[in-house]
Amino acid sequence: MRHRAGPQGHVGAADSAAIVTVQYSVTSIISLLRVFPYTAEVSRWPCALALATFLHLSGCLLSTNRDYRLFAIGHKQILLVSDSVQVRRLIADEAARQVIVDRFWTEHHSRDEESARILDEARHPDLYPPGRNDFLTTIATMPGLYVPSGSYCRVVEQSKAGCARLPFETGSYVLVHVTTGAARGVEGWVCSDHAPPQWP
Repeated sequence: MRHRAGPQGHVGAADSAAIVTVQYSVTSIISLLRVFPYTAEVSRWPCALALATFLHLSGCLLSTNRDYRLFAIGHKQILLVSDSVQVRRLIADEAARQVIVDRFWTEHHSRDEESARILDEARHPDLYPPGRNDFLTTIATMPGLYVPSGSYCRVVEQSKAGCARLPFETGSYVLVHVTTGAARGVEGWVCSDHAPPQWP
C-alpha cells in the first residue's frame, strides 16, 4: 500500500464502518436512455420504464452488504483519493454543475432539440459540464493512497460528480471502504468504473 501525497503533503484515511448507500437518480436513468434509438416505432419511455425497474431492483441488491472489487486494466494499484473537506467541496461543486447539465433531459424538448444537444455534447464534451477537465485534473492531485488492484471493498457513499471526460459516460465518484488485503480499512474516493459490484 503506497501513499501519494498531494500539494499539502497530507495523507489521511477514515476508518468509519462502511454503510452502503448506493442510490440511482432519475438523471442517471435519463443519461443511459440516450443510447437507445429514438424512432417513430420505438419510443424511449417503454425502455425508460423497464430500465428504471431494473435499476430500482439493482439498487435494492446493492444496498446490502455486497462486495465490490477495485479493478483497472493494466494497473496493479488503484489510487483512492483521501476523504477530506477540500475533496468533498470539489465533488459537491462538480455534482452541482452536473445537475444543471442533466436538467435538460428532465424537460420537454423536440427531437431536433435533443439531437442538437447530443451532437453538441459530442463536439464539446468539456462543456458538459463546464470545467469537467479542470475538476478531474485537480482531484487527481489530491492526497491519496494506492491500494492493490483486486482488493475488495464496500461503497460507503455515491456522488453525482462524473469521473469521465466524456458526457455520455455514466461513471461517478464513490467513496469506498477496503475490506481485504494489506489496505483493509482504508477509505477513499474512486471512479465507480473501477469499483464494479461482484455478483453471486
